Amino acid sequence: MPTPTSPSRWPFRFSPRGGWGPHKPRGRSVVLLYAVMVSVLALGVLLTAGGLTYLWVFLMVPILFSALFYPARTYRWELLGYGIASLALIARHHSWEVFFHGSLTWGANLTAVGVTSELLNRLTTARVRVHEALRKSERRYRLLFERNLAGVFRATPQGRFLDCNPTYAQMMKMPGPAPVLSRCAQDFAAGPGAWEAMVSQLREEKFLLNRELSYRRADGTLGWAIENVSLLDEGTDSESIEGTLVDITERKHAEDALRDAATRDGLTGLYNRRELDRMLDAEVERAGRYARPLAVVLMDLDLFKRVNDEHGHLVGDQVLRWVAEQLESQLRATDRAARFGGEEFVMLLPETSPAEALAVAERFRVHLASKPCPVVCPQGASLCIPVTVSLGVTGVDAQTPTALDVLARADRALYQAKRSGRNR
Repeated sequence: MPTPTSPSRWPFRFSPRGGWGPHKPRGRSVVLLYAVMVSVLALGVLLTAGGLTYLWVFLMVPILFSALFYPARTYRWELLGYGIASLALIARHHSWEVFFHGSLTWGANLTAVGVTSELLNRLTTARVRVHEALRKSERRYRLLFERNLAGVFRATPQGRFLDCNPTYAQMMKMPGPAPVLSRCAQDFAAGPGAWEAMVSQLREEKFLLNRELSYRRADGTLGWAIENVSLLDEGTDSESIEGTLVDITERKHAEDALRDAATRDGLTGLYNRRELDRMLDAEVERAGRYARPLAVVLMDLDLFKRVNDEHGHLVGDQVLRWVAEQLESQLRATDRAARFGGEEFVMLLPETSPAEALAVAERFRVHLASKPCPVVCPQGASLCIPVTVSLGVTGVDAQTPTALDVLARADRALYQAKRSGRNR
């Protein structure tokens, strides 16, 4: 059974997309327009057709039907009304003069109605389309904002948050955007004054791109991100900062791990031979350029092969790790320790004369000899193994212009100590 809205069977096609019902804003506007124009037409009938008011009825019905049920740009019902009015004029007066007179009047009025209705239709349609496009754009922006894999935030230059997306809250270890808005941007800065420094730089440059920075999460841990920030509406009441953060914490940790793998010894955690060579070259060059003292201590564990033979290499590894820990505990912040190879270690002592280096080496030798190394055997037994070292000390002077010369002199001093009875 056909329905009133069926476009194929219903005589007056209704356009749901156009919304031509009197309950819609556009429908009410068109009905109001036709009511005014019909009044003008009625006045024209009374003046030109000698008071043929029934013609107003003939024309009003199709015009209202057209306004309510069909877009005005087709003029189907206006033409029908025009034809009915023309036939009525001829039937009433039997005069072509009255017909032409009335036709001109009706034609002018109907043209005004059609043109005005079409203009209103186009203006209303354009306005509706603009509003619909704006609504869709806002919805797309909101979805992009909320589902963005990057953290997005808006804040005032003073640090008060205006908005943020769930990703930003997740990066800051917060349960959601609402708790973030109750905090200030300074709470998530890596250190005191970091936010203010960024704002100051932003006022000078207006925007900052691909800025790598660290930030502090709500749980106190540090994260890393690449940040893009812009200063909007500068100098107005709505001045704000908008930014996006791409979390690179895992990447930074991976880079640190790769850096450690390239520069650190896998067993002891001390610097490896490659990094020792690089540091020693730099320190020897600096010492020669600025005439600053530099000393190197090369040490070797006494009778370490016996430990491996009697207790196994797993116990030997425990001894090496323990010696590395003791070595780092005895060094200053400016000193460096490295594993030279096997059971040999190196202390790099900047700003240290050979006499001072000799005192450092002796202090470490006594410390190590007085404190046996606790180990756990593969069978589960615990024991303490005495550990002693022999050390060779040398300084940098005109006779040691290169890092290889320094290591060669330290190596000769080391083997002299071993030949002299070890543990010295």
